[in-house]
Amino acid sequence: MILLALACVTPPGLVGIDDPIDADEDGSDVTEDCDDLDPRRAPGLAERCDGIDNDCDGGLDLPECERSEAFVQTMSLDLLLVIDDSISMDEELAGVAASFPSLFPWIVGDDYDTHVGVITMDMDDPDEQGRLIPANGHRFLDRSLSTEEALDWANAAIQRPLDAGLYSERALDAAKTALYEHSDAENSGFRRSDAHLSMVFVSDEDDEDSSLSALPFIEAIRALPGAGDFTAHAVVSRDEACLQLPGHEYLAVAALTGGLTESICAGDYGQFLSAVGQVSAQQGLHERFLLEGPAQADSIDVRFEVGNEVVIHLDPEDHVLAGDHDTVVLLVPPPPAGSRVLVDYRILE
Repeated sequence: MILLALACVTPPGLVGIDDPIDADEDGSDVTEDCDDLDPRRAPGLAERCDGIDNDCDGGLDLPECERSEAFVQTMSLDLLLVIDDSISMDEELAGVAASFPSLFPWIVGDDYDTHVGVITMDMDDPDEQGRLIPANGHRFLDRSLSTEEALDWANAAIQRPLDAGLYSERALDAAKTALYEHSDAENSGFRRSDAHLSMVFVSDEDDEDSSLSALPFIEAIRALPGAGDFTAHAVVSRDEACLQLPGHEYLAVAALTGGLTESICAGDYGQFLSAVGQVSAQQGLHERFLLEGPAQADSIDVRFEVGNEVVIHLDPEDHVLAGDHDTVVLLVPPPPAGSRVLVDYRILE
């Protein structure tokens, strides 16, 4: 019988039988490591902004990891008024123009970033076809105009000379063309992807000739950047008491987008436009707030400052962190324009 003598050799990289274990191989063995299963934690490691006690001294992160940011809530709205300017609409458009001041208190002001544009339903005239109607030197209303200037602009844009010719009301085609084909040309600057998009259709006839019906039209508009929650409202004939033609397509678009409707025979549209203003102002409030850097998800604290005294603290389930850990998204109704949204968090390295 031949007996072989086997030497006990410790393979490279492995500890001997009597050596302390360093399971995470971070250079600190189990006798001195505060967590020998996590290589990010060991005595002598540099503390990082990661929510972990890297150097095992019992503290999390450094003071410079703490961040506080404040955002002033604003309302951003792009409102497109799509009007029937055929000769039969003389009284109705005069009524819309006269009622427009009821809309403005809700969407015009220091903390309101509003664009209002007007187009016609005429797709036959090559000068129309979804192009914004210029008035008083402006293609659309924006925050550079005072309230008085904005009202003068709206009055001039809505009560433009009526079209004495015959054309088929193709409002859905006109609205789509305005936002697709002319967005970088004649209508450039009007539509912004970070603003809520609303439309108001005003006509005494239905749209029977557009290439799109209500649902395909909505799908096309919602495919635009930032327009996934677009809303349409309608001033049309909606009952037998009104002697005008029912606006079935406009009513369908309004119903499918959660919009409001009014009868074209109402004459006074002030209450309707006031309601449109209130709804649009709420929809135009910002719900997403971009932080200066990525945040640790479990470190975020959000509160609202409304007015000079009211502070509302949000629960953790009232917001989420999106994007590259740098965008706070509210899951509760946002605070009104002029409020401050305060976010405290720890930076994530």
